[in-house]
Amino acid sequence: MADIKTLFIILLLSYYSKYTIELLINKKQREDIKEANTKLNLLREKPIKTLKEQKEFIDIKYPKRPVSDKKWYQKMSFKGTLILFLHIVGFVFAMKVWTQIFAVLNIQFNIWQMLLIAILFPILFNYVMGKFNLNKNNDLGVFFR
Repeated sequence: MADIKTLFIILLLSYYSKYTIELLINKKQREDIKEANTKLNLLREKPIKTLKEQKEFIDIKYPKRPVSDKKWYQKMSFKGTLILFLHIVGFVFAMKVWTQIFAVLNIQFNIWQMLLIAILFPILFNYVMGKFNLNKNNDLGVFFR
């Protein structure tokens, strides 16, 4: 059984593994992210933006979700329940795979290693995704620019 530090790293790796696999499978999601990043980059290049361009930038960066009076359990359909179940199964599968990898290789982490990985891994992951124009600018790398 892995200790809490290793489980935290496994949780982090499972999240990013699942996210990467979903991006590889879902072409429409990849194209939507690329299109949004391209529009954002074009708007960022303009030194002075009109009020309309500023609103467009905010709408692209933080898209609005429709507001509903229904509770989450009232909105769940069979398809939505199936998708939620598949997401849970995928995440549990990713955790099992990473747990087995760490068990076979007998990897244990110290607390400083866990903190270092927890800070640097998302930054490096977002940097690599940025090379393919698939990054989302919501990690700690924003503070280092």
